[in-house]
Amino acid sequence: MHEIYKTDFRRDYFHRVYAHSCLSFAVSIGFATFIENDFGSETAWALVYGARWFEILWILLAINLVGNIIKYKMWQPKKLPAFIFHVSFLIIFLGAALTRYTGYEGDFAYKGKFRE
Repeated sequence: MHEIYKTDFRRDYFHRVYAHSCLSFAVSIGFATFIENDFGSETAWALVYGARWFEILWILLAINLVGNIIKYKMWQPKKLPAFIFHVSFLIIFLGAALTRYTGYEGDFAYKGKFRE
């Protein structure tokens, strides 16, 4: 009986952590959108996108995603669509990390006529 409780607690705990992480991520980028709209991109970057807690949230989501891939053995042929779906999010996370740490911002000046 004790082992069953332990297993259920672990499963429920990790599902709750993932659910709270996703909800926190959605709420934070929602707030960042409103901040950017009202106060500009620099303010949203300073308060949300550039914050250490936002990086930790991204890492937590990625680790949990890898954990779910391993836990549910999604590499099996019958679970291939779910595996591809989850790996695509990991690729998006990797691209976001590369852009965040190696990219730079710039301005694009277009001198020409716009089509109407």
